[in-house]
Amino acid sequence: DGEILYSEELDNITSAEVLDITSRHDIRANLYCGREWYVDQRDKWVDREEHITGDQATVAEYAEVLEKWKTQNKGANKILCMGEAEKIDRVQKDLETYNTGQLRIERSDAIFLEVMAATVSKAAAVEKIAGLYGYEMADVVAIGDNYNDITMLEQAGLGIAMANAPQGVKDRADETTPSNDENGVAIAIDKIFPPAR
Repeated sequence: DGEILYSEELDNITSAEVLDITSRHDIRANLYCGREWYVDQRDKWVDREEHITGDQATVAEYAEVLEKWKTQNKGANKILCMGEAEKIDRVQKDLETYNTGQLRIERSDAIFLEVMAATVSKAAAVEKIAGLYGYEMADVVAIGDNYNDITMLEQAGLGIAMANAPQGVKDRADETTPSNDENGVAIAIDKIFPPAR
């Protein structure tokens, strides 16, 4: 029903410092809080993300967004950096140098870098959801295809990597399933929970 069950946010000072670092690398930074998505200008990366997600970005000055969030006592759940892989490599190095433990910095694709509060991960989210239904992580099956899925795959009772995942992700999973383009998720689900005949 759209209710937010739990939220972890970056403080707005940290977000401003992260945005300052990303601005030096000619990449698109996106600010997310709940269902809100802000960019400071449109480009091919924003168009691509809108096409993939079906959501619409709002164009606004980052300083104004952070000031608004400050008055509303909220902050960014995620800053998503989008750009060519080489530029993402460089901004990742700069952010990791800046990070003193307050951030989780993860690649979700060669062209995507996610910056969140250090306590945020897919594993933490799945654990909270499982707990709401009375399950432990040992009861969970998780399926993922990139580096930001590793903690979830490792902590789940069964971690399954997609065939299109980088080798470093597949190495950390319990097993693999065919790629996204080959309906790998459906195949894994049917294998674990065979359809009634």
